[in-house]
Amino acid sequence: MNRSKILVVIMIAAMFAVLLTGCGGGNDVNQSDLVGDWEMIGIEFMGEFESVENMFEGVGDEPFSILYNFRTDGTGEISGLGETFDFIWTVSAGAVTLVHDGESVEMQYRIAGNRLYLTDAVFDDETMVFERR
Repeated sequence: MNRSKILVVIMIAAMFAVLLTGCGGGNDVNQSDLVGDWEMIGIEFMGEFESVENMFEGVGDEPFSILYNFRTDGTGEISGLGETFDFIWTVSAGAVTLVHDGESVEMQYRIAGNRLYLTDAVFDDETMVFERR
């Protein structure tokens, strides 16, 4: 399996890990700082950045996109791969927690400029990188 296909598998696994578990934080970001739309632009894996375009080049006919929408009321939505999932989110002590279908996931996060970085505890050597839309 080539590197791009391995990253695709890891990327999809990370997305579903978030959907089926929770998210935790890394800096002093207020809940309001997360509000809005964040589109995944790539992944940092073992110290290297790989763009979504490169990871999914030649895979399927449609451009690949994962979008997180954090609403002010503490609800949100993840859309991608033709699916949409609702979640509830909270920020506490620098952590963001997502709850979907009774399951929660905690991820490390930081915001730098217009970028959001989410690192799942399960995939601690992998960070999903998003840009504010």
